[in-house]
Amino acid sequence: MPYGIRYIASQMKEAMREKFNASEDETNHVVGNLIYYRYMNPAIAAPEAFDVIDSAISPVQRKNLAEIAKTLYQLSYNKQTATDNTAYGATLNEYITRGGKRFQAYFKDAASVMTPEEHFGIDEFADAGRQQKPTIYITPKEIFSIHRNLDDNINDIAPTEEADELRIVLKALGPPPPARDVAPAPRAK
Repeated sequence: MPYGIRYIASQMKEAMREKFNASEDETNHVVGNLIYYRYMNPAIAAPEAFDVIDSAISPVQRKNLAEIAKTLYQLSYNKQTATDNTAYGATLNEYITRGGKRFQAYFKDAASVMTPEEHFGIDEFADAGRQQKPTIYITPKEIFSIHRNLDDNINDIAPTEEADELRIVLKALGPPPPARDVAPAPRAK
């Protein structure tokens, strides 16, 4: 699982503990929601949209994937749904209970990550000691979008200080161009 998703999960978990005094089960529930619904479920429900497979899937395959996604949802929330007292219902509930514990352990482990500094091997001196500065690739449209977002949210970013460097730069740039005046970037071939 990508570090970014895991880091977001760990920060959500920590924020819930601090702000709401949430229990381990409650934090795992929220982390599970993030990981399952935002990371796993989309690739299961629509694999062609995420390049998991190359071809389109049939309606029967899509229905089967939906059933798998529904079962994984029940496992991720440890939510028993079979209310009948048949052998099938009892077996399904037992499976969900066992699998749900494994999912909760997975979510707990996924939210246990190193700090970004440790993960990326950087510290406050890394940039100063770098021989070659990093190269970024950004389109004019992205620059204008950043300009517009900064201009729209300047009071939240730099609320009171008129001498703030960001306010000085934005004032020198002037207002951002309207979105319709910005030509789209050429597509790479």
